Formats: sequence, structure tokens, C-alpha cells
Amino acid sequence: MNFRVMKSWIISQMRRAAVSIPSNIAEGHARSSTAEFMHFITIASGSIAELETQVILSHDFRYMDIDNKHNILDLLNTIEKCYEDYISRWKYENKEWGQKEW
Repeated sequence: MNFRVMKSWIISQMRRAAVSIPSNIAEGHARSSTAEFMHFITIASGSIAELETQVILSHDFRYMDIDNKHNILDLLNTIEKCYEDYISRWKYENKEWGQKEW
């Protein structure tokens, strides 16, 4: 795969993952149950992990400088912590629900 094709591919994947994060939150919010909402929150968390990997690869392939890599990873880490706190709070507030698998 040539440089331009590979760069275009990874940019496309990063955009897809970035759009997936708020899209899954919105879709989960529109669902009728807390369990469904939490399911979509976990999908959004997976998209964060996917985007983190793509940022690291972008730097490894020299498509991104180290400062941008660190800035983006710091932002993604902050977002991920918010999701983890939100999930933990829901599990604590709904102990019987938190013990079930979603």
C-alpha cells in the first residue's frame, strides 16, 4: 500500500471512530432501558480504544508528530475516565443492575 493510500485509509478510520463515540451515546440515550444505554456507552468506550490505537499508529507511520499524539491521547484519556466514572456511578446507584451482565 503506498503512502497516500495508507494515510487516507487511517484518516478515514480515525474519523469513523471519532464519530462513533458521540453517535453511540446518542443512540443509547434514545433506547428504552438503562441496560441498553449502558451497552452503547461500552461501545463508545471501545471506539475510544480504537481511536487511541489509530493515533499511536499514525505517529508510528510518521503521519503525526509527537506533540499532537500526546495531546490527542490526553484528551481521549480524559473522555475515557468520564465514561468509567459514569459507569461506576450507575453500578453503585443500581447495585442490583450493576451485578447483571449487559
